[in-house]
Amino acid sequence: MRVPSIKLTRRVLLGIILLTIAAVLLNYLQAWRHRSQQSAKPPAILDAQMRRSANEVEYIEYRGTPRVPKFRIHARLAQEKQTGTNLLEGIDACDFNADGSVRHEIHSLKAEYDPVRKFADFAGNVRVFINKKIELQTDSLHYDLDKEVGTTPDLMRVLSEEIRGTARGVRFEQKQQSLELQSQVDLTFNQAGGTKPGARKNGAMHATAQRAFCSDTTGRILFEGSARLVSDTQVLSGERVEAILDADHKRIRSLTAEGNALYSSSAPGESRSIGGDRLVFEIRDGALQSIFVSGQATFSASSPVETQNLRGGEIDVRFDAAELPAAIKARTGVTFQSYRGADQISMSGDQLDAIFVAGSRILKTIQILKPSGTTGSQAILKMSADKAEGSELQADDIRISLREINGRSVLEKLRAEGKARYISRPLPKNAASEPVRTLSGSLLEMTQSKTGDYIESGSASGAVEFSEGSSEPANRPQLKRLNADRAGFQFYASNNAVKHLDAEGNVRLVYEKSGKSSGAAVERFKTYSNRMNAEFLLKEGKSVVESVQQWGDFRYEDADRNASAGKCDYDAGRQLLVLTESPRIADGETTTTGTRIEYDQSGKQLWVRGNVWSSFRSRKGSGSLFGTESSSSSGIVKANEMLYGVESGRTRYSGNVRLLADNQNLQTDTLELTKGLEQVVAEGKVRHLISRKENGGSPAGKKSKQDPDDVLTLIQSSSMNYAKDKNKISYSGKVTLHSKDADISSDDMEAIPDAEGKKIHQATARGNVVVHYGSRSCKGDLADYDMDSKKLVVTGKPAEFYDPDKGRSFARRLTSTTADDTILLEK
Repeated sequence: MRVPSIKLTRRVLLGIILLTIAAVLLNYLQAWRHRSQQSAKPPAILDAQMRRSANEVEYIEYRGTPRVPKFRIHARLAQEKQTGTNLLEGIDACDFNADGSVRHEIHSLKAEYDPVRKFADFAGNVRVFINKKIELQTDSLHYDLDKEVGTTPDLMRVLSEEIRGTARGVRFEQKQQSLELQSQVDLTFNQAGGTKPGARKNGAMHATAQRAFCSDTTGRILFEGSARLVSDTQVLSGERVEAILDADHKRIRSLTAEGNALYSSSAPGESRSIGGDRLVFEIRDGALQSIFVSGQATFSASSPVETQNLRGGEIDVRFDAAELPAAIKARTGVTFQSYRGADQISMSGDQLDAIFVAGSRILKTIQILKPSGTTGSQAILKMSADKAEGSELQADDIRISLREINGRSVLEKLRAEGKARYISRPLPKNAASEPVRTLSGSLLEMTQSKTGDYIESGSASGAVEFSEGSSEPANRPQLKRLNADRAGFQFYASNNAVKHLDAEGNVRLVYEKSGKSSGAAVERFKTYSNRMNAEFLLKEGKSVVESVQQWGDFRYEDADRNASAGKCDYDAGRQLLVLTESPRIADGETTTTGTRIEYDQSGKQLWVRGNVWSSFRSRKGSGSLFGTESSSSSGIVKANEMLYGVESGRTRYSGNVRLLADNQNLQTDTLELTKGLEQVVAEGKVRHLISRKENGGSPAGKKSKQDPDDVLTLIQSSSMNYAKDKNKISYSGKVTLHSKDADISSDDMEAIPDAEGKKIHQATARGNVVVHYGSRSCKGDLADYDMDSKKLVVTGKPAEFYDPDKGRSFARRLTSTTADDTILLEK
C-alpha cells in the first residue's frame, strides 16, 4: 500500500490557511490602531456611530536595510466604529518573501476587528492564496486573537494544482496547532505537475468524511464519519481513519481505520482487500511494514486465474521492501478459500500462517492449526473440482508448501499432524467407478507432482488407517482397509487413484469381494504382517489391486480358515495367495503346514506343497476310526502335496502319504478326505496299521491286573475307503490282513470298527480268501473274522481247511476259535 503524501496532506490540514490570514490581519490591525490613536478627533458632522473612516487605505511594513516590504494591506474603505471595532472593505492584503516577492495573499469584501474582545472577522468572498499555489475560498472567517482560534461555519473550498476540495465548518487552534473540519469533508490530493490547476492526475487521492481533525503538536490526522480515502489503485474506508506522524511530521508512522474498515488495492489484472472492525497500518521510513486487522477480519485477493478469501477474528499482514505481502497470520475462527476456475481450496481452524515467495504475490507456505484446548474440533483443508464435494484433510496442525509454476502457485507438499485424517473423493466424472478413500494417522504427508496437477505420493505414520468405500466389480477382491504403524503411497496422474502402497509395523489388511450374482453375500478376509507392499492398476479408469506382498509374521483370516507364514504373495488378478517360509493354514477341522501353500480364491482350491503336515481336531473327528475324544489331535497326515476343494470339502494328499492317529498308521500313494476324517479314501500301495489293547496271558473273558498288550493289525491293499456314517472300512485289490492271531488275504475286505470307533471289531474278506493262523490254513470265498472273540468263519464251495497234523478237509462252512483252539466243520 502506498500511503498518501503526508507533506501534501499536512499542507492543507494544518494551520497554513488560518495562520496566514491571522498573521496578515493582526499586523495590519495593530498598525491601524496605533495610527488612529495619533490622529485628531473627527468632525462632529460625522455619523455618531463612526469614529474614523478613510478611502483607499494602504499600509506597508518594511524590514531590513535596504528596506524590503514585509507585508502590505490595501482597502477601499476603512472605518472605526464608535463601539471600538474597526471595519475594512475591499481588502487586498499580502506578505512578502525576503527577496520582495509576494508569498501569501488574502482578499475579502469585508473585515472587522474588535480590539476589546480581540476578534477578527472576514466576510464576503474570502479568498486566500498561499505561495501562489493554493487558493482557499469561503464566505466568512472568524479569528479569536486571545485564544488563537479561527473558525468558519461556511463551506471552504481549496483550489490548487495539488489540492482540490471542500469542507463545511472549520476550526483552527493556534496554541494546539490543530485544525478541525466539522462536516462535508471532500478533498482531492494530486501529484505535483500538470497544466490545469486542480485537475486530477495519476496518483491522486480523494478523501471524504463527515469530519476531519489534524494536530501539528501531536502529529495526528483524523477522518471521522464514513471516512474514505481513494487513489487510483487504493481505497481506505471506515467510520474513523487516523494517521500518526513521525517526529519531524514528514511521514506517517501508523495509520488506523476503525468501524467497518476496509482497505483495497489493485494492479493490472489483480486486486486485494483487507477489512475488519479495526485496521492498523505500521509504516516505517515512508514504507508500509504491516497491517493488523481485528474484529471480523477479512483478506481477499483476486487475479484472472485465482481468487483468495481469508477470514478470522484477527489478521496480521507483513509486507516486504516492495510493499508486497511477505507473511499473513490469522487467528480465531479462521477460514480461507482459494478458487482457480472450477477448482477450490478451503481451510478452517483457529490460526493460519502464510508466507509468500520473496518479491512476489505467490504463496510459499500455509499453516493452519486447530482451536487450542478443544476436543473434537480440528483444522480442516478441503480441495474440490467441478463444483463437487472434493477431498478433505483434518488434523490438529496442517502445513502446505507451494511452489511457482508459470507465474502461479501450485501445491507442492501437504503435512498434517495430530489425529490427521484425509478423505479423497473422486471427481464427478469418476464417481461411478472410483471409491471414496480415507487415510488417517498421527502424521500425514502428501507430495504434489512436478506439474502441480495431482498428488503424486504420500506417507503416513502413527496408527495409520487407509480405507476405501465402494466395492469392486463382482467377484474381484478389493482392499477395503489398511492399518499399520507407517505407510507410503504413490498415485496415478489421471484420477489420484492409488498406484503403489507400502506399509510396515503391525500391518493389517481387510479385503472384500462381492458375489458373482446380484445380492450375493460379500466375502471378507484379513491379513496381518510386519511389512507389505502393493501394486494397483487402472482398469476401466478404476484403481484395482494387482498384487500384494507381505512378510514378517504373516497371518491370514477369513470366515472359514486362518493361515500364517513368513511371507505371502497375493496376485489379485488370478486371485492366488501364495504362502512361503514355514506356512501354516487351519480351518475348523484341520491345521496344515508345508513348504509352500497356494490358495486359489476364484476356484476355491488350496494347494500345499512339500513336507505337508495336517493335523485334525478331535472335536470334529470324535467317533471316527481315525480319531479319539481323548486326543488333542485326532489325526495327522503327512504327504508331499495336498489339494483341498473348499466347495466340495474334499482334501487330496499325494506322494508318500501317511495318516497317523492314536491307534492308526496309514500309508498310501494318495489319500482323499471328506469332512475331515469322517470319510477317508486311500489309493495305491495302501498299508494300514491298527493298534489295539488286549489283556496278555489272562484267560479269555477275565480281566488281568497287568497292563494290556499293544496288539497290531496290518492291512495292505491297493485302495481303502472309510465312511464314518456307515461305520465301515472297505479294502480292495490284493488285500492282506496280518494280526497276532491270523493272516488273511483276499480280493476285497470290509472292516467294522467298534461302537466307539477306537479299533476294528470285525473284518470280512471276499474272493480268493486265504487264512493262515498258526500252522493251519484255510481257503474259501468268504471269511468273517471277529477280532474281539478271535472267531473265524470261512465259507466256500467248498471251503478248504488244512492242518499239518490232521491233513486237508473240505466243508461248506468252517468255524475256528483261536482263543480255545477249536475248529468246527459244517457240511
